[in-house]
Amino acid sequence: MAEGGEKTIQSQTDARADVTLYCSWFCPYAQRAWIALEAKNASYRYVEINPYEEAAQEATYTKKALPLEKKQELYPEFVQASPWGLVPAIRHNGTTVCESLVTVEYIDEALKTGHALLPDSPAERSRVRVWTAHANERIIPHFYKLLMHSTSEERAADKNNLLKGLQQYAEAMHPEGPFFLGPQFSMADIALAPWFERFLSVGKTYRGLEIPNEGVLTRLHRWYTHLLQFEPFAKTIVSQERLVSNYSGYADNTATSAASHKYR
Repeated sequence: MAEGGEKTIQSQTDARADVTLYCSWFCPYAQRAWIALEAKNASYRYVEINPYEEAAQEATYTKKALPLEKKQELYPEFVQASPWGLVPAIRHNGTTVCESLVTVEYIDEALKTGHALLPDSPAERSRVRVWTAHANERIIPHFYKLLMHSTSEERAADKNNLLKGLQQYAEAMHPEGPFFLGPQFSMADIALAPWFERFLSVGKTYRGLEIPNEGVLTRLHRWYTHLLQFEPFAKTIVSQERLVSNYSGYADNTATSAASHKYR
């Protein structure tokens, strides 16, 4: 039985749609743009990009990142939209945009339907951007390091840094919610939600990661429980079994993705 994300992929195939999303089902960076399109109630065509080649039997890795030249051969329109060959990217009425958060902001500004992903107030907009950057710089890197580091000392430090970043994020959230800003869903939610999903599945499976449901962190658990029922996010959640399996290369440090090279 297909999960919400698989069902969405199967349904978003209209070649006449104004927006084309170049995505990879397992990628949390691409999921940000995917969530944004769902939040805007956009009509879009989902194009799956497989950035890997399967490993030969004797190889020491399970899959290897395709070189840019091969991506150009397989997915020329995608590489035109994303010159570095990284998801996500979108094509909208002749305009191409790449990089996850740039894409989210473009979607918010160009599509006037659905949820506004950045507040009207300059002060609140800057607040959203500050805590989006916090997720990028002080939470997410520690997750990848936790998966890829081999010693117990390194992993303990990575876990502590990850939890510290989450505590700071939780302290900045609206106390009642349900979203980061309160009633308004925003880019600050989109910035972290795909990884929180992976903390609870991938992190728990491979590193025994637990996010304590106590103290200030209870706010994060309430937030995520609400997100699971929030359609724009729920419609991008793929099978957790598939997701966990896909991350095996991080856990045994054979991953070849851009993120693995960046955080290894």
